[in-house]
Order: sequence, then structure tokens, then C-alpha cells
Amino acid sequence: VHNMEGLNSLLKDLNIPTENRDPEWQAELEGLFANPFSLDLDTLLYVVQEEKEIHVNAATDASAEMLNVFVSMGGQNNKDGVIEVSKLKDTMGDFSLTLDIDQLLHEFGVDRTGRLDFDEFI
Repeated sequence: VHNMEGLNSLLKDLNIPTENRDPEWQAELEGLFANPFSLDLDTLLYVVQEEKEIHVNAATDASAEMLNVFVSMGGQNNKDGVIEVSKLKDTMGDFSLTLDIDQLLHEFGVDRTGRLDFDEFI
């Protein structure tokens, strides 16, 4: 790997997303290629570990945020309970979001009981 393009391509081949980099990490990566330089194995492993950690943290943050929304709509912190589809629709309307909830539920084959458990919600 001799440049950022090559690094991003390699990470993509390894199914490691390259989004969500903060500017400081991006600058550190670009600094690796400031001089003509190929990444050695130790540096490459370090980069792969850091990239994976970034995306695990991003996924964890997103999951925690979804749980917070679920709880605020009537679910429980331990992911038990259900939320009412009608409450979800009302909340979407309160925020002027124009998503067709019924169509979405139908497309994803979600239970049509008028209630969503956590797995159906996410």
C-alpha cells in the first residue's frame, strides 16, 4: 500500500468501512503517506485495528440511540416491551416526517399487530 487510495481500497476489500473517520485520524493516515512510503505489516495491522474500532463504536452508538428512541416510545431498556405503531406514526408527524410507516412495515414483513418489539423496530 503506497497511498490513501490504496489503503482505502484494501480496507474495502477486507470489508472494513472507511467512513466515520474524524479529521484527526484522517490526518494521521494521510501523514503515513507524506513521504514516499509503503506501509509495513505492523503499521497496516494498527490501521486495520483502528478502523475496525471506529466502526464498532459507531455501530454501538447507533444501537444505543435506537434503544433510547425505543424506550422513549414505550419500550423498555432491556429491549422488552413493545411500542404502538400509532404512537410511532404520531411522533413521525410531530417531526413533519413523511414516511409511509404502513408501507415500510409491509416491505419488511413486520408483524401487523399494530405493535413493534425492539427487533421489529430496528
